[in-house]
Formats: sequence, structure tokens, C-alpha cells
Amino acid sequence: AERASFLIGRNWKWNLFDALVLIMPLIMFAESEAPNVSVVFRVLRVLRVLRFFTSFRLMLIQILASMMNLMWVSGFILFIFYSSAIFFMTGIFEAYPSQDEEVQAVMRDFYGTVTEAMLSLLMSVSGGDDWVN
Repeated sequence: AERASFLIGRNWKWNLFDALVLIMPLIMFAESEAPNVSVVFRVLRVLRVLRFFTSFRLMLIQILASMMNLMWVSGFILFIFYSSAIFFMTGIFEAYPSQDEEVQAVMRDFYGTVTEAMLSLLMSVSGGDDWVN
């Protein structure tokens, strides 16, 4: 009924995708397909249905489009934690010699390396002291 507009019309990409999704199981059946390949085509069939849920598709596209911003914000937070860890480690290093053995052991446990200091700061911000205790 649509003839040439099937490949040229407004929804030509979806029409091509539908054709591929419908033809692939026939090819797989003819070749006695591998089990893990059929999972891929099940996912493709679900994606085929998603075109009817335009608001859901729009939300999904917007979430995927905001991933770059999420990466930058995560990097900035990581930089803040790193800078704060260095700052606290400097203070711990200055106070370390004047403390007794027990306090020095606790200082080493929580601020021995930069990653331990970052974890200690994350625990203090999020109320996660019970992670260790």
C-alpha cells in the first residue's frame, strides 16, 4: 500500500528496523542459531515496541544525552574529595608525631593513603562510619 514511501517516507528508519527484526529470526531459524544471539533479537523486538511509547522514548533519549554532564559532575566531585583528602592528610601529618601509639594507628587506618583518606571523607559526609565499625 505504501510502496516507495516505505523506504523514503517519514518513518523509513523504523520501517527498515522492523523489517530487519522480522527477517533476522527467519535467518537464525534457517541457520539453527546460537542461543545468545536470540537474546539480542528479543531486545531488538522490545526496542521495536518502544516507538509507540514516545514519551518514554523521549525520557530515555534525554537521560542518555545527560550522561556527559553526569561524567563532568562526577569528575568535579572526585576532584573535591581528592583536594580535601590532601588537605586533611597534611593536617594529620603535622599532628602525627605528637600523638600516642593508639591514636597513630587510627590515623594510619583512616588517613594512611590518599584513597583511604578519600574513603574516610566520604564516610564522614554520608554518615557511613558504621561501614568500618
